[in-house]
This record gives sequence, C-alpha cells and structure tokens, in this order.
Amino acid sequence: MGKKLKDLFSNIANNTSMSQKYVFANLFIILIPCLVLSIAYLYKFQNTVKEEIVSSYEQVMDQYVSNVNYKLSLYHNIEKTFSVNSVVQDILKEEKAKTPLDIMRLAEKFYVETRSIFLGENQSEVYNIILYSYNKNLKFDGEFLKSAEFIKNEDWYDDVTKSRNFYNVFYNIKSIEGKNLVTLFQPIVTTNLAVFEKPLGIIQINLYADGIFKPDSVMPKKKGMEVVILDKNQNLVYGSRENEAFLKNMVGKDIKNDVVESEEMHKILVHRSLAPYQLDAFAFFPYQEVSAKVSSLARFNFLVIGIIVFISLLLTIMFSRIFTKRIHILLGKMKKVEEGDLNITTVIEGDDEVGILDRQFNSMAYRLKNLINENYIQSLEKREAELNALQLQINPHFLYNTLESISAIAAINNCFDICSICQKLGDMFRYNINSVQNEFVYLRDEIKHIKNYIYIQEIRFEGRFSVEYEIPDELMYCRIQKFILQPIVENALSHGLEGKEGEGKIVISAWTTNNVLYISVKDNGVGIPPEKLEKLNNLFSDNDINAKESVKKSIGLKNVDARIKIVNGSAYGISVKSSINAGTEVVISLPFLLEVKEEPDVQDINS
Repeated sequence: MGKKLKDLFSNIANNTSMSQKYVFANLFIILIPCLVLSIAYLYKFQNTVKEEIVSSYEQVMDQYVSNVNYKLSLYHNIEKTFSVNSVVQDILKEEKAKTPLDIMRLAEKFYVETRSIFLGENQSEVYNIILYSYNKNLKFDGEFLKSAEFIKNEDWYDDVTKSRNFYNVFYNIKSIEGKNLVTLFQPIVTTNLAVFEKPLGIIQINLYADGIFKPDSVMPKKKGMEVVILDKNQNLVYGSRENEAFLKNMVGKDIKNDVVESEEMHKILVHRSLAPYQLDAFAFFPYQEVSAKVSSLARFNFLVIGIIVFISLLLTIMFSRIFTKRIHILLGKMKKVEEGDLNITTVIEGDDEVGILDRQFNSMAYRLKNLINENYIQSLEKREAELNALQLQINPHFLYNTLESISAIAAINNCFDICSICQKLGDMFRYNINSVQNEFVYLRDEIKHIKNYIYIQEIRFEGRFSVEYEIPDELMYCRIQKFILQPIVENALSHGLEGKEGEGKIVISAWTTNNVLYISVKDNGVGIPPEKLEKLNNLFSDNDINAKESVKKSIGLKNVDARIKIVNGSAYGISVKSSINAGTEVVISLPFLLEVKEEPDVQDINS
C-alpha cells in the first residue's frame, strides 16, 4: 500500500506540468495552514466555551445548593422552635392524660400549635409532623402524637436520644407511597432550669424529597438541568435511576466538574456536597450548548476558508500562466538544440531565474558548438599527455633496490653503520610504498616503523635521548591508521627535547578504556607555554573543512588529528597536555579495533 502511494505521488510529480504543480502546491500551502489553524482554534474555542459554560453551571449549582440548604435549615430551625415551645413542652410533660379523650385533646392542642408555628410558611413540602413522647404512662399512637416506644427499633433512634446538642442535625431517608421523604429529627429537652436537659421527646418533620430537591421548586428552572441526590451510603434520595446508575459506576473515582461521556450520555456534570446532611448533589447539564456554539463557529470558519481557497485558486492560475509563458519559450529553444540547431537567436529578458537560465543555456549552446569543433584536437592532446605521463613514471622499487646496493657496498667496506641506516631507511620506504594499498595497519607495524625512525635519529643525536615502550602485548594487533605516530615523535624530538639540558626521554604507551584505544607519546622536554597550548588544543577542535582537505599534504599534528576525525568521527583525535619544564604528553584516541591472532608475534615490540 505504501509503495503504491509513493508511486502515485511520484507519477503526479514527474508527469504533470509545472503550471499544474504550481497551482496544486499553492493550494496545499494555503489550505493546510488554514485547516490546521482552524482546527486548533476550534479546539481551543471549544475548551474555552466548555470552561465558561461549566463555570456558569457551577454558579447555577452553587445557587441550587444554597437554596436547598436554606430550605433544610429553615425546617431545622422550625424543629428547634418546636423543641423550646412552651405548649409542646407542656404536652410532653402532661402526666394526667390517660384516657383516649385526654390524648385527643393533647393531639388537637399540638395540631393547633403546629398551624401557629407554620403560619405564613409553605406547607406543600411537608408530608407530616409527628411529636414522640418519652412519657411511659402515655401509650398512644396517633397521627400527630405518638409514644416513643414505637420508634425504639429505628436506625436513627439511638443517635437522636443520646444527643444533647441543640445544634446537631439528624435526618433520615425513607419511602412512603412510592415517594421519597427526607425526615428531620430534633431531640426535645425540658427548659426548666431545675431539671435542665431532661429528655422529653423527639419532634419529627417529614418532607417530600421532590419539594426540597426538585430544581423547579428551589430556583428558576434551568433548561435541561437534571439533579441527583445521593446519601452517604450512595442510596438514591432524588433523581433518575439512569443518572444514579452512572454515578454508582464512578464510586471511588475522583469526580470533577467536567464533561462526562458514556454510551448513554454526553453531559456536563457538576458536583457539590450538602455537608450538614451528608448528602451529595450532582447536576447534569446538556452538552448541546457547547456543541451549538462550536458548530456555529466551525461553519463560519469553513465558509471563510472556502472563500480564501477560491480567491487563491484564481490568483494562482493567473500567476501560473504569466510565469510559465517564458518557460515554454525556453523549452522551445531546448527542442531546437535537441534537433541539432545550435544557432540560438531568441533571448528571454529579465534578471530572475528564468532569465538567468536562458542566458546560461545560450552560453552553453555557444560553448557546445565550440567544443564540438575542438573535440578532436583535445582528444589528440589528451593522448599525448597520457604518453608523457607514462614516460615520467618511475618504478618505486628502483629506489628501494638502490638502497640495497648502497648497503651492500658499505658492508664490503666494513661500514656497518651505513648498512644499518640503509636497512632501516629501506624498511621505512617499503612501509611508505605499501601505504598506497592499505590505510590501516596493526599497531605493532606502526611501532616497528617508529623504531626504524628512532634508530636513524639516535645516530643523529648521538645518545642524547632514550625511548621506552609500555604497550601490552594484547593490543599489538589493534587496527590503526598509518603514519599517525611519526609526526608526534618527530615533534617531541624537534620541539620537546631540543634545548633541554641532560638526557631526554620519550615514553610511548597504549591502553584501552570503554572501547577506545589510547596511544600516548610523552617526553620530559621543555614543555609548552599555556597560551600556546590553548591555541594548539583549539586547533584540534576546529572543524574547518580546509584543514581536513589538506590532510594528505600536511605532516603536522593537525594533519594527524584531521585524518583521524575524517575516518572515525569528531569523537576521536588528538589532545595535548603540557607544563613548562615538565614535558609534554600527546594522547591519540581511536576506536578499539582488535583483530585476534592465534599466536601473536609481539615478543620484540617493547624491547
């Protein structure tokens, strides 16, 4: 599939006219940024709208919770009024009422007092009010007045009877006739200071859950608002079973005020707590308000994009025709040259790319015409040059054989020093000849080459310096580049030890760490001044391409560093450490390339 798409795009790119490609390219350049910006803007706008609407819904929910709390606290205060009401206190303290007629009289008295206390209040939310008495002599079970003996087994009974706090809130949820009721309780104690806080009974107000929690009854109707009230045990107090099931699936999760999605709904959820009553209020608001605003903006955006694309298409076609007209003229000239007509007369005016291309094409055609005429002469000159080059070539083995002859003559005349020098120089010359064939050698071969060089220099300096080799046998078959040690040793002799009083010393060592081969050339010479040392190290960190191109011509440290970096990368190369009158150490870092040999012949390298 990927190859087919690639071939399709390649076919379109290669086989369509420049005018068409220009039109398509401009359309893509305009269309893609417009689409990306529009999508990003719509996404940002959607989040902003969502945040604003969620914030407005939170304010609605705060108002709703405030109104519910107000209603519940209103009825709680009414209960407190009942608990300190003198008539209610007298009813609960009544000791003489024993007959049904006496009890009816007390119930009537309580009913009248209830009407008095509720005077001016909306009673449509109240299912009933019941007064429970602790008086054990009164065994009655009326509509408004009951003995506390009938409620001793209720779950809430112990909590209410044990409380002496006037401000505690007690409530219960129950269902009667298919409707949920919110029940508020208030313990009643005597107000007689002589027996203060003696429990007398309990006042109970049963409220319709719909009347308390229904949004229509609490605040002006918010279109589409659905409320769910759950108690501390996650039982439904008010709301739809569908929303209850959704919330129960989220038990244990961090419920945030945000958009909630499921297979059944796509709504905005806002959560608040009714703290005094241990209730959780959840409001579901429709998401359509967000969708409507975003859809409206999306339609407007795409309309604007369509207009921009249409205008851009017209302008692109117009400019394409103007631009390609001159290219078609140039194509006509190329066609003539292809047919063999090199006499170009038409000139395309202008200093843009097409004009420059036309002038260069005219120049090319003129030069091509001249080249065709000169081709035969140049071919003859080339042949003559090749013959001359062959005549000037010298077999490099001639020089090596000459050194062998000199060595033989010296041996006949007992000049054995000359024999040794010729032998060492011959080995070095053979090493140089072989370098043309192979850039990499074993470390042992490079060390052997250095020993030949040192031998010749020792004769020159007449024992003014010594050389030590500290190279483990197992590293002798590491692969390194040729001719990277001689320039460094030569610098140590000519700059490090020159001018030093006493015997000079050079130590050549090698080791490996983390797959990196390090080769050190250290002398005890005069050292390098700090400012010169800094410039030298900066030279090695300079990535100037001209320095790299001159690798084959240079014989200095920069040459060695550049060769190493060209072949192995900038992680490798040369570093220099030095102190005045304490010597200089040059360290070469290379990739650790070890070639294992069954019987390495390295016994003489460190000698």
